[in-house]
Amino acid sequence: MSFDVVCVGMAVTDVLIKGVDLQNKYTYETRMAESVNLWVGGDAANESIVLTKLGVSTKLIAGVDKGATGTFIKNLIHSQGVNTDDIAELDGYDSPISIVMIDKSGERNFIFAGTLAGDHLKINLQALHGARIVALGSMGVPPISSNESVLPIVRTAKENGSIVCADAMYMPGGFTFAGFKESLQYIDYVFPNLDEARLLTEKQDVDEVAKTILDYGVGHAIIKQGKDGCWAFTRDQKLFMPAYTVDAVDTTGAGDNFMAGFMCAILDGKNLEDCCRFATATAAVSIQAIGANTGVKSKQQVLDFMRTWGAQ
Repeated sequence: MSFDVVCVGMAVTDVLIKGVDLQNKYTYETRMAESVNLWVGGDAANESIVLTKLGVSTKLIAGVDKGATGTFIKNLIHSQGVNTDDIAELDGYDSPISIVMIDKSGERNFIFAGTLAGDHLKINLQALHGARIVALGSMGVPPISSNESVLPIVRTAKENGSIVCADAMYMPGGFTFAGFKESLQYIDYVFPNLDEARLLTEKQDVDEVAKTILDYGVGHAIIKQGKDGCWAFTRDQKLFMPAYTVDAVDTTGAGDNFMAGFMCAILDGKNLEDCCRFATATAAVSIQAIGANTGVKSKQQVLDFMRTWGAQ
């Protein structure tokens, strides 16, 4: 069975805590939160779930532990309609748990534990066959933290005729674009945020950042700026798409929702500007709910949001 999108990357457990003041010392043993939610996260997992809600048939390739945490992650992702046949249960692996502390403005900080070293999962390259898009989320993070782990995936994807999309994350002392130059030539769209792109390219100006990425052979540099919108560059095109202004409840996973929306628009045959517009709307819908992949319910919801916004 083939899928529109195959996502490759990490799946974690998210514990989302909103409305706790950690700046002051405890007066009593217990401190009340506005809300606590247990769900799944991780770039690839988020993208796969949101894509499925947007009506795109999606498979996730990831690794989990063989214990209760891994079972929780795999079962929940499956319950969202994502194909989980290639989520591997690994010996000696500790599935990450991410505690997400959300402040009143919706911004967040993370407390993280679990395996985040090395490339723990041997990717089944046969599972990529037939995908219209192969999505990496994120390069620089296990199980795709090295050029050696990414190169077989992107090379196989291009040999199969797939579009290759990749998010990228900066890890101190780890991934840089220069270290992945062999892999980047096979990537059609890359989606770093501006702060990470500056670190990954060692450039500051957004035009220089984009030129550096494109010079490695990437087809499109999509540079996210959160509430400030995004830039999209090709060798002969540059455009800016402002963000939709909404009251943010939780910005966790906004970039993953953006990438999922962008890929959905690619599959719908949209041009670059319309892909950016739909991606930006998908992210805007996502941050109005708690959770990295819970706000978006359907493609129609995003289209209705765009239509309502346009009428204002």
